[in-house]
Amino acid sequence: MRVKELGTRAAPASIREMFSRLIRGRAPAISVQRREIPYWQERGWVQRGREYTGFYRTRYAAFEGSIEQMTSG
Repeated sequence: MRVKELGTRAAPASIREMFSRLIRGRAPAISVQRREIPYWQERGWVQRGREYTGFYRTRYAAFEGSIEQMTSG
């Protein structure tokens, strides 16, 4: 028997996703714990009323900055 290739193209995303699930299965669900303290506090920022001040740090430098909370939440 002879096979003649007429062309190739990528399969639709839905079919690729279906096959990838069949091959690798699903991982068990894990529970993620909420942070105990707010992120701004964890990073050493200070809250004064509706303003937060502190340092934004990268591996190259640190920059002092502030954020003002305009709305609740």
